[in-house]
Amino acid sequence: MSIDLSSKSSLFYGKNGCGKTSILESIYVASSGRSFRTSNLESLIKKGEEAFNIRAFDDNTGSILEVKKTKTKPINIRINDSKVTISELVRAFPSFSIDSKTFFYNDNAPEYRRKNLDRGLFIASAEYAKDWFGYFRSLKQRNSALKLGDIGQAKAYDPLLVDHGERLNFLRESLVTGVKEIYDEIVKKLTHENKRANIFSGLDIYLKNGFDNKTNLAKIKAYSPKPGAYLTIQQQKIKILDAKIESNTLIPLQVQPEGKKAMSYTDYLLGNKKEISLC
Repeated sequence: MSIDLSSKSSLFYGKNGCGKTSILESIYVASSGRSFRTSNLESLIKKGEEAFNIRAFDDNTGSILEVKKTKTKPINIRINDSKVTISELVRAFPSFSIDSKTFFYNDNAPEYRRKNLDRGLFIASAEYAKDWFGYFRSLKQRNSALKLGDIGQAKAYDPLLVDHGERLNFLRESLVTGVKEIYDEIVKKLTHENKRANIFSGLDIYLKNGFDNKTNLAKIKAYSPKPGAYLTIQQQKIKILDAKIESNTLIPLQVQPEGKKAMSYTDYLLGNKKEISLC
């Protein structure tokens, strides 16, 4: 299938099941290396085929994009016949998915809101991507040290976590401030055309920070063991039974994954690749 998209807006319409969402999904995969419907890209390969191929051309830059995924190999992304990473793809062909959840943004889980905010910043700011990778790289190395019981080495990563974390929050706040300025300007223009649009003025848009570490630590201790303070990671509830504050970072000490017995955070890390961040 070949589609010539408009530089402004394109409208797809048709009966249910005719492939409208599949077209949008192919655009999303081509610009992000991921699907918005599944984490298993292999499931997108047509039955009876060995791979899927997506090819795109950017009129503005003249860039040619090719994305290929076979059943036996990782996704292969090439721009102008040069292999690139997903991070490079996202910045070269920026896209943002708006779905039904987006219209009820504030009613959705914090994880969903944070992911949307981070994706927008990741696309728009190379500096944000640098700090984002720096933060989670430091977190991973710190947790690896904890697995080995090397507390001194783990503490050495605390200043990096704080530094990267503070810069990430600054960039998030700057983005929200910028969105507020754009929103106010749009409302101003609309009001000039129609006074009734003034009802949209005065909307307060700001980044609301969570509780500080001391408050969160107090809640963890107050709610332990029942009803328990918990967070959700990959659709699994994990109770945080005990924690401590070190170098302005809240660190879990004892956790209880859903359906399992309580365990130390060090033991949890031995069987889980996904670290727990309480910041």
